[in-house]
Amino acid sequence: MRMALETGGPPPTSRGAKGVERLAKLAILAIALAASLVSAGCHHRGVAQGPLSVTRIPEKHELTTDEIVARALPYVVRVDAGDRQGSGFFVTDSLVVTCFHVVRGREQIRVHAAFWEGEALGVAGWSETDDVAVLQVTARPSRGGLPVAVVVPPIGSHILAISSPLGLENTVSDGVFSALRPNPDRLQFTAPVSPGSSGAPLFDSHGDVIGIVSDVLTTLAGGRTYGQNLNFAVPAASIWELMRSPRTTNMAQFAELTEPEEEKQWRATDAALPADEGRAKVELGERLGAFYASQLRAAVTSRNVDQLRVLFERHKTLVRDRQEIRKASASLFAGGAQGLSVARELLAAWDEAMIEANPQNNARLQAAKQAASDLSTTLEAEANRAQFPKGFGGFPFLGDEREILRACAGEDVRPGSGIDWQFCPRMLIPPPWVTGGASLSFLNGQLVSVNADVASYQGAVSAITEKYGPPSSFGRHYGKEWVPATRPSFAANTVFEWHLRGGRIRVGKATGKPFIAFIHSARDSAVDASY
Repeated sequence: MRMALETGGPPPTSRGAKGVERLAKLAILAIALAASLVSAGCHHRGVAQGPLSVTRIPEKHELTTDEIVARALPYVVRVDAGDRQGSGFFVTDSLVVTCFHVVRGREQIRVHAAFWEGEALGVAGWSETDDVAVLQVTARPSRGGLPVAVVVPPIGSHILAISSPLGLENTVSDGVFSALRPNPDRLQFTAPVSPGSSGAPLFDSHGDVIGIVSDVLTTLAGGRTYGQNLNFAVPAASIWELMRSPRTTNMAQFAELTEPEEEKQWRATDAALPADEGRAKVELGERLGAFYASQLRAAVTSRNVDQLRVLFERHKTLVRDRQEIRKASASLFAGGAQGLSVARELLAAWDEAMIEANPQNNARLQAAKQAASDLSTTLEAEANRAQFPKGFGGFPFLGDEREILRACAGEDVRPGSGIDWQFCPRMLIPPPWVTGGASLSFLNGQLVSVNADVASYQGAVSAITEKYGPPSSFGRHYGKEWVPATRPSFAANTVFEWHLRGGRIRVGKATGKPFIAFIHSARDSAVDASY
């Protein structure tokens, strides 16, 4: 049952000249066809026999409701067309009439009647304008079909409908013939019908089919639906026009010829779903991509074009936002294990918030963004700090062990695991304010720190300041720790430090000569781990 929706005033109340003229032509055509069948010798109690039966009104008498129902029930059917369901009726042993909109674009159609069911083998004719289709089915031996009237009864006449509303087969409802509406021609009636009644026969008081149930009219105004028993049927005489030039089309051809363009586009969209789902997982990540793909499939399955449009627009936004999130996450990798942890949380929190935007997920995402921002600020500051020297005295920090051995003038140095201190007392190391030998520290066979005496405490501080800028900190030695001090001096038990990217440089004085120390971050990490 199609639902016609109007938002304006009521439908027209007069037939109109075109509607009357068309019905008159149909009636003349039907009578002519009937006459030709009569002249051919097919007579049966005043009714011409052939592809369809045509009632001769003068010879008819009115029937009671139960008489009409008893005669009609064997010929009324339920039509199942995939996800659509409607009604119909036999007009011959092998022809079933239903509404075109019930079977449009469908290749598999099944017909159910009392004590019989079968598949549609083909379509003998159809009209989208009249909303009528005639199905060719396996013949039911010697059962015939319902008589079809060529004229409509007077307005106000009693009518009867037998259909399968919402799948409830052989439901009988009655009412009156209310009006004839033009453009397109429709019989208005009051017998209650519902979705699933489309294609059902509408009977007059003689038991003849005067129409095929087609539409229900409702009006939407102010958010409320109005309209009760404003029901419409296609004049049954239109069946004769279909049979005027009969053509049999197999079901596959019928489905292809009548499938709406919109449905073709939906099928193409459905066929592209696997590729869309795969692309979503690549562009949005496995979890969010799978969630988005499920929403996409649900919209296509339900044919929800508005939801599909929203999803496509949201996909563009999600891809752009995720690219920014990934870019922000990638910048955190320089933070080592901490950066990796913050980046993973940022991506996970963003996924959850995009899947379900609730207060908890939103708060988690904001916290992850703040942590990422804080770490990014720290890393940016670190990146702007001076780089720790790659080597000292021509020998690289974290260099190859053989280079370190040569630096020790051939002495047999065998660094072990952890931190080993070895001394090369006669090794001369520039710059000129470094005097005497140096103490080298190894970690797993690689140089990680150098300690050397300096001739001038103040000279060494000045030289390092000139190259790396002001010291990062200054402290005094109390007990075993250096504590921050506000007034730099070159007295005993003081130390200046430069915190560089990749390590630190310390210039200080204990109780003996002033010293300089180049300490790679690998050594600090190993010392911290040993504690």
